[in-house]
Amino acid sequence: RLRKKNPHRSAKKMSGVESSLKAYVRSAREKVNSSLAGVENSSRPATEGFVSRVAPIVNQLRYAASRIPHVREKYPAAIVGGVTMGFSIPALLTRGRFAGVMAGVVAGSTAAL
Repeated sequence: RLRKKNPHRSAKKMSGVESSLKAYVRSAREKVNSSLAGVENSSRPATEGFVSRVAPIVNQLRYAASRIPHVREKYPAAIVGGVTMGFSIPALLTRGRFAGVMAGVVAGSTAAL
């Protein structure tokens, strides 16, 4: 089979500027890729160390979160009252009476859900 020539491609060879530009882009790409690979390899142990330290904490938080419904069934009034006081007293002391009452109402109604 005969190939048709591309009319948009010229038959002349690349000029010196084009070939040097392509060589520059190629070397820049290779340098960027190698530096990114180095960063990835150097940050991997730090990430693995962080994950290994955080995993037990996450497991404890999951366990505590799974126990919340059982605790709320045993002590509903104490939880609602504690949450209400915990949010309303600081708001009362810093923002005033109305803000303290509103913070208590919102926190108490949210805790009662």
